[in-house]
Amino acid sequence: GWDDAQTYSERLVANQWYFSSTQVSSLYTVLPHEAYVTDVCADLRGSTCAALLDKLWSVDDETGTEVATLLGVNTIVAIKASFPDGMPPAAQGWRVMSEGEYTTIFVREDPVPTAGGLAWESEGTSLSVLEQTNTGIVLRVNELGTDPEAVLSRLNWPGYTIDGAEWGEPVRDYLLRIDLSEASVGDTIAVEFRPPGWTLEVGMLVLAGIMLIGWPILAVIAARRARARQSTRN
Repeated sequence: GWDDAQTYSERLVANQWYFSSTQVSSLYTVLPHEAYVTDVCADLRGSTCAALLDKLWSVDDETGTEVATLLGVNTIVAIKASFPDGMPPAAQGWRVMSEGEYTTIFVREDPVPTAGGLAWESEGTSLSVLEQTNTGIVLRVNELGTDPEAVLSRLNWPGYTIDGAEWGEPVRDYLLRIDLSEASVGDTIAVEFRPPGWTLEVGMLVLAGIMLIGWPILAVIAARRARARQSTRN
């Protein structure tokens, strides 16, 4: 029912989400993360499939954590047209916040950190979030288990760097995993994202600025020297 305009009073679709301040994962993009969109059956418009609801409420085999928790999801807008046999009941820890004509909105009873934050820690491992932005997160190591690692609800795009730990294999092939085997209690772990080529681009921008400012100055100096040489000849 994504193309039914009457439903837009209850939900948005594709690039309409960009006009809302709501933070969502289902929106229009021409640069999707292949493993992520495969897992959540999303297309370029951000549309998903009915099977995603059960997957979000399922438990990830590797971490033993609900998939929606790993993704930092606290609210789910389910389109009723996708469930002709009726909307499934809310999973444990979730409830129906509202029923509309076209949608059912599920919310988590105890919200988890939103996308970009700390989503999971291995047994015996404890981290604290010291700082979090759209492009990075800073963590403090409080405890370390026998096989210490953590997962962030961030896609493993090229451009992420980590200071104080190592990268592990992504969870579900797309969520950033931190390997803390070489870390110590009290350490600070910094994860930061910069688009690939960012340093080169900034350097070229600085060089262009220097040329923009310097060229007129050099031109004035050259003109003065030319006039000086002309005066000497005369």
